[in-house]
Amino acid sequence: YPSARDPALNTTSFKIENGEAFGILGASGAGKTTLLNLLSGLLEPTSGSVKFDNETVNRVSGRDRNIAQVFQFPVLYEALTVEENLEFPLKARNFNSAFINERIKNILDRLEIEDLRNRRIGELSLFQKQLVSIGKSLVRPNLSAVLLDEPLTAVEPRMKWKLRNILRQIQKEEGLTMIYVTHDQTEALTFANRVAVMDQGRILQIATPDTIYRQPDHKFVGSFIGNPGMNFIPA
Repeated sequence: YPSARDPALNTTSFKIENGEAFGILGASGAGKTTLLNLLSGLLEPTSGSVKFDNETVNRVSGRDRNIAQVFQFPVLYEALTVEENLEFPLKARNFNSAFINERIKNILDRLEIEDLRNRRIGELSLFQKQLVSIGKSLVRPNLSAVLLDEPLTAVEPRMKWKLRNILRQIQKEEGLTMIYVTHDQTEALTFANRVAVMDQGRILQIATPDTIYRQPDHKFVGSFIGNPGMNFIPA
């Protein structure tokens, strides 16, 4: 970033499979959100390429990448109702009303927020707003990917497990490519098929949750994963 002494993200190369639940795990400042914003098109890489289906998309806008992104805190139209917020991305792409109604009902039912349908966003709690924000990201069909940037930060602890399971179920049923950024190892290891562990702008290891836990490739990974983390002795 301008005026920064060190790069936010160092040179790296990796591939996310179509339809994969992929986790990006690291402490604050590791470069997770920067990486996500490069994928979504909010940032353009200083060098190198971002590719979707082997097509370079560095200069392709986020809208044209067919990406949905959920931020750490909800981004919604406060003056509109829940239903109107969910309708917006579908109406903007000229889906017919029958499909829109069916799709919205499906999302409201899955997230168990049918009772909020006609309420304005400004009347909702932060937790309810984030549920709507997640619903808005999932309402469009045939997405290239859904990017989730610490989406459960505003969610009550007792609801996190349930909501994570709902997201995973939707991901499996619809074959979505879902990329989940978090600093919480439990969220990453229980959600993703594979996890990338990051530190100081570097990806240190990409592997299945079991391999990350049992066979860390890096000292940081060993100390970061597990509760308590791995012990080290001079040898």
